[in-house]
Amino acid sequence: MGFSRVIVSTTYVGANLLVSDSQQLQSLIRDSIPLSDFMQFEITALSATAIQTSAALQNNINIHGTAFAGSLYSLAMLTAWAMLTHCLQQHAIDAELVAARAEIQYRKPVTGPVECQVTLDSSTIDSFISQLGRKGRARMPVEVIIGERAASMQAQMVATVNKL
Repeated sequence: MGFSRVIVSTTYVGANLLVSDSQQLQSLIRDSIPLSDFMQFEITALSATAIQTSAALQNNINIHGTAFAGSLYSLAMLTAWAMLTHCLQQHAIDAELVAARAEIQYRKPVTGPVECQVTLDSSTIDSFISQLGRKGRARMPVEVIIGERAASMQAQMVATVNKL
């Protein structure tokens, strides 16, 4: 079992970029992670507690004509990161957000557009934000569902407040 550590700041150097809607968040991701543009990563729905994303199969295909496992992992991670970045931005918190652990289970092939979703409980978000305010660091488990449960990722995301 392998774990990844992905570090992407929620702000650009010299500018506090607040991500207030899906287009701004999608632009942040595409500017920060160029692979997401090639994968055709798109945010299709975004609220305070949920996100839905998609990517075209054609740029994420394997030799079997189904979605490449590495693409599914990458798209799921982008979705988890996007959801928590949105939460941080809604609370005007400048923090580094990383994936400390992630594990994915593949159940069946994805044969069409790749769709991911995350839904968080508002009380869990409140606890995450509260701990981040008190300690300057907080962990949040995030489950990403891919397709009709074709795969799912369990990620442990960690945020650390940036010091001035």
